[in-house]
Amino acid sequence: MGWMSWTQFRCEVNCAKYPNDCINEKLYQTMADRLVSDGYLDAGYNRIHVDDCWMAKSRDTNGRLLADPDRFPSGIKALADYVIDAATFAEWDCDYLKFDGCHMKKEEQHVGYPLMAHALNGTGRPIMFSCEWPLYLEHEQDQVLPTLLFIYVTNI
Repeated sequence: MGWMSWTQFRCEVNCAKYPNDCINEKLYQTMADRLVSDGYLDAGYNRIHVDDCWMAKSRDTNGRLLADPDRFPSGIKALADYVIDAATFAEWDCDYLKFDGCHMKKEEQHVGYPLMAHALNGTGRPIMFSCEWPLYLEHEQDQVLPTLLFIYVTNI
C-alpha cells in the first residue's frame, strides 16, 4: 500500500500559483516524510507512487525520459534515494511503474504496452508494472481482456 499523487493533485504543474499543490520533488518528499511521521509506514503504507506530469517536455539525446528540471531539479534518482533511503526506471531504483495511456493513440496501445512490459522484464530488476491498457479498451461481447494488474484507487 502507499500514496499516489493523482487523486489529490492530478496534473497541477503551476508551482508559482500553487506552490503547495504542485507536482514537484518537494511534494513527494513531504508525503514520504508524512507516511513515516504520521505512522502510515508502520501500518504497511510503504510505497510512494509518482503518477503523471513529472516528466520534461522533451527527452534526452538518447530518447530517454527526463524529469522536469524546474520541478524536479535533483532528478528522479535523487527522489527515489530520498524516499527509499538508499534502461531508465531500473537505474532510478524504481520498483513500480504505472504506464498510463494519456495521449497515446488507441491503435498504438496494443503495441506500446507489451513493448514496455518486455523492456521492463529485460532490465533484470523486478519492477511492478501497472498497465492501464484495459481501461482504454472498448468492452465488446467477444473481446477477451488480457489478465493484467488492476489497481483501484479509493479513499481509505
